[in-house]
Amino acid sequence: MKENYNYGVKELNVEKSLIVASNLLKRRMEHQISEFSPNDDQISASNAQIIGFLVANQAQEIFQKTIEQAFSLRPSTVSANLRLMETKGFIKREFSSLDARKKKVIPTQKAIDFNDKLCKKGVEVEEEFKEIFSDYEYEKLKSLLLKLIVNMEQKEK
Repeated sequence: MKENYNYGVKELNVEKSLIVASNLLKRRMEHQISEFSPNDDQISASNAQIIGFLVANQAQEIFQKTIEQAFSLRPSTVSANLRLMETKGFIKREFSSLDARKKKVIPTQKAIDFNDKLCKKGVEVEEEFKEIFSDYEYEKLKSLLLKLIVNMEQKEK
């Protein structure tokens, strides 16, 4: 049995707790991805989130800048992620019909199929959260996390 560590703090520290929870969630998501992806198609949890965003927003043109803003990622990070996903056949890039200087990012059928599988797993995880928390706690947690994200994004500008 794993021992409980307080990660070097004597009382609850929000920053470290969020980092630990985020790492655990990301590791879990990557394990779930590995369950239904062959080794040559393995992608990271952050790439899977980008795929989900692209699939959910297929009706509009999505550019690299859009992804940077949606996930608060640096341009170099998004560029590397898109290159990898393009190599693995999850996305394609085509010139925009709105601005010929830009390339839009489009999910392939492979990405759409992958996203369908991942969404089913995501629903399972969300249901587990609902089992852990009362309805009030669950809604409060979502509200507090959104407030934190908005505040941190404003301070980053």
